[in-house]
Amino acid sequence: MKFQLAENVGRVQLEQGGAILLDERTGKYLQLNASGNAVLRAMLNGESTRTIVENLSSGIDASMDRVTADVEEFVAAMRKKGLIRLASDV
Repeated sequence: MKFQLAENVGRVQLEQGGAILLDERTGKYLQLNASGNAVLRAMLNGESTRTIVENLSSGIDASMDRVTADVEEFVAAMRKKGLIRLASDV
């Protein structure tokens, strides 16, 4: 599935690999660490959950099931907060 940032969300890349997302409707921001930003970039590029999980799993000591659950939880939280949406929802 390909996602995009919601139209009211701005994104600033940080030097350490993370990012800050600003919801201009609410004035709230969310700081992503490098892993979170990597997941977001992959989602915006249309990579599958499986590909994202495989890429993340290669660099950490965690089971594929755990990483899959974390990625799915991250996506659900970003959608619930209105920060991202499916590209087809435009």
